[in-house]
Amino acid sequence: MHSKNIISELKKLKVDVRNKIRAIESSDESRSVQILNSLRKDCSVGELIQIEKVIRAIKKDNAALPENFPKTPQTSENFQRLYPLSFDKNLKYINFVIKNNEELLNSYFSLLTTLNESIISKEYEKSDCTVGEIVTKHGYSHLLLRKAILISSSADEMVKLPNIDKLLALAGVDYNNSFVSSLIHCFQEEQDFLNIKKSIMGTFDQGDWNKYTRDIIRIAFHPHAKDKQEFNEFIQSNLQSSLIDAIITIKINSQFLKHGEFKSLDNILKVVEKSSIHINELAKLYVGLDDSETLFYQQSGAWLENGDLVRYRQLQDSFYDSPDSAYINRDDRLMKEVANWVGSKSLSELCSGKSFTSHGFDNLNKIESLGTITRSSVFNYLVHLFEGKLLIAEHELIDLMGKTSSLARTIDVSFIKTLAQIVDSDISKIILYLLIAKKSRNELDNHRLRRLLQNIVLRDYNGQISQFVASMSKVSSAISEYSYDIFTEDFISQLSHIIK
Repeated sequence: MHSKNIISELKKLKVDVRNKIRAIESSDESRSVQILNSLRKDCSVGELIQIEKVIRAIKKDNAALPENFPKTPQTSENFQRLYPLSFDKNLKYINFVIKNNEELLNSYFSLLTTLNESIISKEYEKSDCTVGEIVTKHGYSHLLLRKAILISSSADEMVKLPNIDKLLALAGVDYNNSFVSSLIHCFQEEQDFLNIKKSIMGTFDQGDWNKYTRDIIRIAFHPHAKDKQEFNEFIQSNLQSSLIDAIITIKINSQFLKHGEFKSLDNILKVVEKSSIHINELAKLYVGLDDSETLFYQQSGAWLENGDLVRYRQLQDSFYDSPDSAYINRDDRLMKEVANWVGSKSLSELCSGKSFTSHGFDNLNKIESLGTITRSSVFNYLVHLFEGKLLIAEHELIDLMGKTSSLARTIDVSFIKTLAQIVDSDISKIILYLLIAKKSRNELDNHRLRRLLQNIVLRDYNGQISQFVASMSKVSSAISEYSYDIFTEDFISQLSHIIK
């Protein structure tokens, strides 16, 4: 912008605001941020948009004002975090920015449609060309980085992907950048997703110094805000990455919005949904693969622009994880949203062979029925919903243990204790207390398990614990694994009625 134009734009602002902008121009970075923060507190959204326009024209390399369409991937803490706007002011700001960039955004999501279609068609060289076109016309985003890493993970090694290779190099793949490496591990086969998620979500909190990093690297693992305040922080962090990423995180967490309040935002969210691939088409890519649901779940972070995919993730991310996690809030709002997705009303239905979700998507049903993740999530959801006050027969519980996964890491111990008191089979009680013992390591729980175990071993297995374990291994390999994990030398040594 020429100096005459800058002066003209500056004159559109009040005199006191102009003086503060001139102070920003002549101040060091720290003082400039202080002044800008005071403006964010006091000025209207329209004034803020004008202020940022002038500042960007005066100081192109500003450490506090990221670009809406950045020319380099934002995979480090490049900007000082500004004072947060209120939730409503933040949305009004985003709405204003969207309105000012409507043509660019429509163009972007048109290209995203092309990219998405080429990915599900496995035309990866075409995908690479589209990635290059998006970068040239619209810059970088974390959304594009997720797509690029999915393509790189899926394509045969012989397929040439020069644009994606360049993107990943710029993003820091060669020096183990956490933004890139976390996505690579997330999308790769045969990874322990829950362990990786635990590591990512447990990134050390250094306050504003690494707030951007913490908010962005979690997107593929847990993109949901637990409340409106966290959602507001997500918007600010994602806007630091790109306008595209801010729009996507708003769509993911749109349950916090009052629809119809911001016209430009509402319109672009509809455009985003149209650019996405239907969840049933996505699931179709995984039908017939080994461990199909696990891989689908891991790679679903590349498709978060799709509304039904987010609903699928809401169930898994909230119930296929430890309920003690600080980022999970199983409030009434969440329970109602999950209830609309889950079809089962009893634990017995999880063993019936029928669909236990109500979405009606046949390909997704196929991978859910053959997999363990959704069944585990629904198990945990029902136990939470009814606070453990459920009925399940011994043979059903045994069957369920072989069709679920990671329950020892994802159960709510207090509600499983309630369930253990209700079931009328000693074997069922032992199974549930094995899960409890594996998760809680509470000595009182171990005492209950030892008492139950000794009673059944003395009564039915001639006092031989090895016979009990052998019998369980014939019935269920999953129960057998839990037994071997818990029945350590120290545990067995305390079975005073069996070990003399």
